[in-house]
Parts: sequence; structure tokens; C-alpha cells
Amino acid sequence: MADVPAQLVPARGWEGCGWKVTYALDIGRDWISGVYALRAGREGDDCDDILFVVRNAHPGADTPIVVQIPTTTINAYNNWGGAGLYGYNSVPSPAHAVSFDRPQQKDARWPRGYGFADEWSLRVKAFVLWLELAGYRADYITSNDLHEDGALLGHYGLFVSIGHDEYWSRPMRDHFDAFMAAGGNAAIFSGNTGFWQIRMEGAAGRLQVCYKNAEKDPLIDPARKTVTWRDAGYPENLSFGAGFAKGAWKGPGTIGRFVVHRPAHWAFEGTQLGEGDGFGNDSDEVLLAYETNSVDYTPDARGRPVPTGSDGTPENYLILATAELPDWGAPGNAAMGVFARAGGGTVFNAATTDWACGLERCLATGNPLETVTARITQNVLVRLARGADRGAGSANRAGARRHDAAAGL
Repeated sequence: MADVPAQLVPARGWEGCGWKVTYALDIGRDWISGVYALRAGREGDDCDDILFVVRNAHPGADTPIVVQIPTTTINAYNNWGGAGLYGYNSVPSPAHAVSFDRPQQKDARWPRGYGFADEWSLRVKAFVLWLELAGYRADYITSNDLHEDGALLGHYGLFVSIGHDEYWSRPMRDHFDAFMAAGGNAAIFSGNTGFWQIRMEGAAGRLQVCYKNAEKDPLIDPARKTVTWRDAGYPENLSFGAGFAKGAWKGPGTIGRFVVHRPAHWAFEGTQLGEGDGFGNDSDEVLLAYETNSVDYTPDARGRPVPTGSDGTPENYLILATAELPDWGAPGNAAMGVFARAGGGTVFNAATTDWACGLERCLATGNPLETVTARITQNVLVRLARGADRGAGSANRAGARRHDAAAGL
């Protein structure tokens, strides 16, 4: 029980509230890493849950897998206080900086969310629950954690991005790239991944800055201006294989489908898919309903897509499946694929924000391999979590063995 007095709402609430702490929750070092829901209110109140992420006090000790919750993207769309980083839900205009020190809220003007609870229910929860159903143990971090701690990923073998992971700071990108160069692996089960460059400023880096216009951004260094990573001279494709240059987006009502080009690849093992087969467009396995990661490609001698490289996609990005999306709000494609970083680890890119939607049928039936999406997800996790050999060494390999045994692999 706690007394929580009313506090003033500032006129520019999107820049932070500055409220005094009225209740503190102690997180024990024995808490299991995960996404937690805190329910606050008077008895009988109908209140939204407050969601938060707990890191492992001993990162990588129990698992080689770390999953990132995209908090910087959630913050960008959140318009509590009157503004976010978008014009559609800001009054009178979008902000160029938004604080983490404000509540999250649902957005009635946007059927796809936003707020932590919306991203959680739309694109994250099913993935987390599926991991548990399939017997996987994972640690969880936020985008903010990746920004702040350059050593964090070094404790793991596999980094997993899920949902809508659009906003990345330079430290986030640098820490990810260093992890990959040292032999780490990555599974990008997200879309529109790393499209905008942001800066974290203010006290404790709690103010997320993104001008989205080089001329408006007062920073002199063009590589650090808060514009798209492509405009900053470092296309996101270089890190993740596919990016949003030709990505597409659409609200509910449109169902695209992936078409398989290389069915013999290990990612498709056990799916029974052949070349030219489609997937991801069943009524309860809709993978393409919002934003995607794309590749500029051309057909090879056999008619299979290969990258042109014009958008920064690495030449060795092997395109496994594509979805042509000409009737979406922004015509483009989704290009699922995999590539090996020079001298480093392997990246798999599922190329869509809604990958977790393909796992929901598994949760309903209790069968972790009910869908094509689930089969591919397991293939990726088995291959990349087991194959990573990180500096943490024995701890990660032991974690991988424990995980394999728990998952029956």
C-alpha cells in the first residue's frame, strides 16, 4: 500500500514530467530476466498494466540468447503530453525530442497502437510466450540497455531483435557491430529495423532526440545527425542485411505472402516448402501486415533474386524468400535472408515487424511447431544459438547445452 498524491502535468509533457518518486519497487538480484507487468490502482480500479523489463544480474549465465525489447521505438511513437516524433498524433506539430520520463498511453488515432502495452500485445508477447512454450530460456534487455552498456552483448552468443525496432542510436549500432565482429550471431525477427538514427541526451540520457532533418539538427557532424541511417552515410543493411529503403508498410486488411526461393537452406528444414511455395498469409499466420525490411535485387541465371548492392545490402546476403508488396501504402518488398559478417558472426533477417503473429496459433494449440513461422524460428535459434562462440566461452556453451536439453533438441 502506498499514498500517491496527484502531481502537476507540465505544459510540454513530452519533454518529461519531473515528478517526484512516490513509490519504489525493489528488484532483487534473484529475479528472472523477463518482461514484467505491474498492476497499480485502488481495489476495483480498471487500470492498464505498467510493463517493465528486468535484466539478468548475471548476464549470459543461464542462456546464450538475449532478446531486445524495442523501447526507443515505443518512445518515439508515444504521444503522452501532446507530442511524439510523428505529426499524425502530435498537437500542433511533432517534437524533435521525447522523454522516457512520462507515462505510456494508448493512441486512439492509430489502430496499430502505441505505448509499451500496444507493442507488447501486437508484436512482442507472442514471441516471448512461444519461447517459453518451446522450452527456450532467454535474457531480456531494452534498447536503452544496448545504448548504455557496450559490454552487455559480449556475455551472449545470439542477439534477437523483435517487433518494431526502428530507432537506433550510434552507441547501439556500434555495440551491435562490435558484437558481430567478435563472432556473435543475430536473429532479426523485426521490421523497419534501425531505420532512424537517434541521440540520447539530457540527464542520464533520458531524452531521445530525432530531428529527422539534417538542416534542423544543430549538430555539426553529418554522420551523427538524427536522420535516416542511410542519409547519415551508414545504411542499416550493412549491419542487418536488409533495410527499409524499399520496405513497405500497411495497416490491417492487407495480407502479403512470402515466396520461397531457396528451399534447401537450413532455415526451411522441416517446413516441407518447395521453391515457389508461399507462406505467411494464412488467416491465423499473417506475417505481412505492417512494415518490412527490403533488398534491392535482380534475378540470377536461374531466376532467383540476388542483391544488387545499390542499397548497401552485402553481396553475400542470401535471399531466402521475398514478398512483393506493390499495393501497400509504400510499394516495396520484404526480403528474408541470411549472411555472414566479414570475420564475424551470422545474421538472419526475417524482414517483418509482425513475425511474432505467426506464432500465435502455436500458443492456441500448445504445439510449438504448429506453423511454418515456428519451424523457421526454431531452425534459426538452434543454428545460431548453438553455433555462436563468444568471449564468455564456457558459460555460454554450457548455457547452450542446458537450453538444448530443455528444448529437446
